[in-house]
Amino acid sequence: DGEFEFSGEVLPTPDITVAITSQPSDTICELVNSTTVAPSNDIDDLAVFCVARSVCPALLPISSSDPADLSGNNIAGIESLVQEIECPTESWRAAANLRIDNNRKLQRTIEVIDPDGFAVPSANIDLQLLSHEFKFGAAAQAKLWHGTAGFDGDPSSAAYQQAYLGFGFNKGGFQNALKYKLRESFASFVQPMLNWFSANDIDVRGHALIWPAWENMEAAISAADLALITSYDSAFTETVADVAPQDLSIDNLKIYINYMIASQAAQWDVVEWDVLNEPRDKTDVSDKLGVAPNAIEEANWFNLAEASVLNIDALLFLNENKVISDDNTTTVITNRVNSFRETADSILANGGALQALGFQSRFGAMNSADDIYARLEYFSDMGLPIAATEFEMKDDKITDEFDRAVMTERVMTTYFSHSAVTDIMAFTFMQDQGRTDARHLVNLAGEPNLRGKIWLYLTKKYWTTHVVSQLDRNGQHVLDGFKGNYRATVSRAGELDQIIDFTFEEGVGNIVIQLNSSDPFTVTGIASTSINENTAYTGATPSFDDPLSIVNLPLDWSKSGADAALFTLSSTGVLSMGAKDFESTQDANSNNSYEVTLTATEQGGNTASASIEVTINDIVSEPFSPPAISTTAGAPVSSAISAGGLTFIRPPSNNELTCGGSTIDAFTGLRYCNISHADALAYCAGLEGGYRMPSEAELQANLLPLFSDDTIRTTHQWPTDKSYWSITPGTIADRVRVLRYTPSIGLINWNPTSSLRAVCVRP
Repeated sequence: DGEFEFSGEVLPTPDITVAITSQPSDTICELVNSTTVAPSNDIDDLAVFCVARSVCPALLPISSSDPADLSGNNIAGIESLVQEIECPTESWRAAANLRIDNNRKLQRTIEVIDPDGFAVPSANIDLQLLSHEFKFGAAAQAKLWHGTAGFDGDPSSAAYQQAYLGFGFNKGGFQNALKYKLRESFASFVQPMLNWFSANDIDVRGHALIWPAWENMEAAISAADLALITSYDSAFTETVADVAPQDLSIDNLKIYINYMIASQAAQWDVVEWDVLNEPRDKTDVSDKLGVAPNAIEEANWFNLAEASVLNIDALLFLNENKVISDDNTTTVITNRVNSFRETADSILANGGALQALGFQSRFGAMNSADDIYARLEYFSDMGLPIAATEFEMKDDKITDEFDRAVMTERVMTTYFSHSAVTDIMAFTFMQDQGRTDARHLVNLAGEPNLRGKIWLYLTKKYWTTHVVSQLDRNGQHVLDGFKGNYRATVSRAGELDQIIDFTFEEGVGNIVIQLNSSDPFTVTGIASTSINENTAYTGATPSFDDPLSIVNLPLDWSKSGADAALFTLSSTGVLSMGAKDFESTQDANSNNSYEVTLTATEQGGNTASASIEVTINDIVSEPFSPPAISTTAGAPVSSAISAGGLTFIRPPSNNELTCGGSTIDAFTGLRYCNISHADALAYCAGLEGGYRMPSEAELQANLLPLFSDDTIRTTHQWPTDKSYWSITPGTIADRVRVLRYTPSIGLINWNPTSSLRAVCVRP
């Protein structure tokens, strides 16, 4: 029994007493509709909602009997550790948990409205965290992922991938596959894995662009690679095939390292790169260049990576071992910690684009949580994000598996609690028979060890949010949960459940969820479009979104609307229409916009519709001219340059052409498309007006002088950060000639599969 008050207008009447009977001892009751004073005969929306409450000693989940259970329920062997997490006795946990609440959680009001914008009162709502904003991930072992490691007892490729996805990682990466030294042996491994990561919404980090020790570079530079490096920078003078990197001159070594960084950074689409890996102990390059020149080169490496990355938003890391994980348990800020700080400060002081700090976090001692946090805090004034990039326990140093689990949890909790830390990346996900250590989280059968179990318990059970509640009379619920991606399921009497996904993050106010119309499923995959006159239209094959799982196939398709008779509809829902003349419009509104509604009816009788318009473009047979644009400073960019009886048009920007990649030209501040030689040929040939790609002679006679006196930039404001393609074959097999501005002006050979600028010409 208890006294409750309800929200609403305050009326002069005594408080109302509400009796709650048979309340279980392990629940607490939440009064959904808050407080007010009102006469009993006016109360018609009283809601009392009971939820589980945490009691200590904790009621531990019944451990799963399946050793390969990855749900977080498999806590066999770590029960005492889970008990300590749930009902802490260790002094450091109170502060850590408070920081987690402050740094990783938000409290916002969730408001649910109907399709007309009105509140949905008293509906049931289920709010489930799907993935954290914080990144919990692991490197994927390339050969195990592909099923080619070659040992008896290894899992199949499918089994490995299933176990990896079973951990719910939201970030991935590679152990060795992106290292320049190993590029040829892993060449066929990487892209399929990147595609798989992308298909599963897993961000990928890159490791590593430069590991500055001779043993971590290729043993010999082939003749073919010497040619590539010379094409990259003509100042490279080495001609002896199979020369070792350590035998290069200082100037040639600098170019060689620059080529390694630029070529790898430009090849792979990742969200971040370890630009410089382990410089504290890997000093071969520093020893050859000299400490002071090396410090300048380190800064230059970061700037080169920033200019070369395929993903322009990729974060650039300095990555080092034994910093936070320094096994010195008596001194907090050790020489190793200070050395890393000095290197980071040096890179920044020399103008390097250092953007994040990577601590490998391989622990070989039972460091205290306070010391771990103090070391993280030592770097907080730098204002840079921090990641545990290669997290694991050294089994040869921490020899007891339970101790390794304790340390895994201690490190994860401390890192997760620190506001600057963004990622925890495990380095060895699965047991590897090619290694002598045992730093993995799961064995070859996909069964987690104690470290894997505590990882799963933390990420899937303890640091999660799943709320089952009821909206108040204003259609609202206050969500106190971890930041990340959520799924809301709203249930109302007599209505189908509706599922809505949303993001719960800083900078976002209260979350408003608007329910869909009465359509229980939706038609997707088709959209309005425009086509040129005298061109037939064929639409995409439609699909459907069935969040309520009500669709019984097959679907019956029908069309309606003012212009429906002009469209043909196939049995699979594909709309098509014959070619139309802009000057002789046939649509109902006589505006050259043909409107149609496509309706799908499933076998249960439910329907869903989508309306599209096909707009006809008027084609004027005039030579193509790029649209007028200006630099970020406001200077007009020449659309064309006339010289030698020819008209050259500027390269297309990313707003004018769908291209696989683009970069910002530093001089103009504009973003231009980077396309291959084949795509540039096709682009020029497809333009109205008889355009084609220029020859080397035409570039040399007409644009090279503008490069030489810099009027290409100062007068015409054309981009010069990347070379211009020509149609002329190179003087080296499998190369073409290009006009280059930087680092030196001239015509050189280049790989046609690279991504450069397309300049087109017509008489």
